[in-house]
Amino acid sequence: RDGVTETILNDCIAVYRAQNYYTELLWKYLETMHGYGKTVHIFNELVIHFISWQMLQGYLHRNLCNVLTPTEMNELLPIMKSLLHIP
Repeated sequence: RDGVTETILNDCIAVYRAQNYYTELLWKYLETMHGYGKTVHIFNELVIHFISWQMLQGYLHRNLCNVLTPTEMNELLPIMKSLLHIP
């Protein structure tokens, strides 16, 4: 996949602002649709899932680094490299 590039998010503040904007938008939507109590429950579940996904990503990254050769790592699709934090 030579010549294929992905946008790298180097501006941490811009990433934070975008995440904050969409988090607030989601919160307002859920609160309108489900009320405050249910929204708190849904957000707690989302945080639990995000932490689980991060742990799984770390596990997969470590295992792939141990199993794949550098050539095989370079042949991974850009989306997989992005998800697994592989340069």
